[in-house]
Amino acid sequence: NRFKIGYCDGSLVSVISEKQREELKVSGILSESSKEHFSGCITFPLFDDKGKVCGFYGRKIDNNRVKHLYLPGPHKGIVNRKAASVYREEIILCESVLDALSLIELKIENVIPCYGVNGFTDEHLKLLKEKMVRLIVIGFDSDEAGSKASIKLKEKLLIEGFKVKVITVPVHKDWNDYLLSDGSKASIDEIIKHAEVFQIGRASCRERV
Repeated sequence: NRFKIGYCDGSLVSVISEKQREELKVSGILSESSKEHFSGCITFPLFDDKGKVCGFYGRKIDNNRVKHLYLPGPHKGIVNRKAASVYREEIILCESVLDALSLIELKIENVIPCYGVNGFTDEHLKLLKEKMVRLIVIGFDSDEAGSKASIKLKEKLLIEGFKVKVITVPVHKDWNDYLLSDGSKASIDEIIKHAEVFQIGRASCRERV
């Protein structure tokens, strides 16, 4: 209920009017042949700064080769946008929406997801700067793609004036695997606490207990 998560079972076209069908084709939710773009997906609405739905993320639940779907065009909207207003001292940027939800299930609320390893958008940056977030913790998967993207994003955020930490997954390569098995709020807090802090103009430092 909180994030308005749904499931697309392919029955939408049977309950909408012809006018609605044409409108949904324009948005990309329906194809020209009236097939649902997110069929077989858990769906997550993405909200703009006015609280209106401006996009969708879909996660396939079967073994389809393509597991992550979005509407056509650039990514719009942010999941858990209000975290930047409430937790200005420290925000965690994770790789995916599901990673963020797993952290929230562990009572870690200061998290905002990107849209994959290269999915940090200008909208994310604008939000973090407007809310004057002080420290950003990058928590991507520790596979090759995630590691490279973490370095790239760290450099970008440092240039923008943020303090940055980069945290890695203990043992696992995938954050969500860890969060669903061994992860706890206490363990994540410890990982973040002891991570190195980077800031342009000052030598990096490791926080002391």
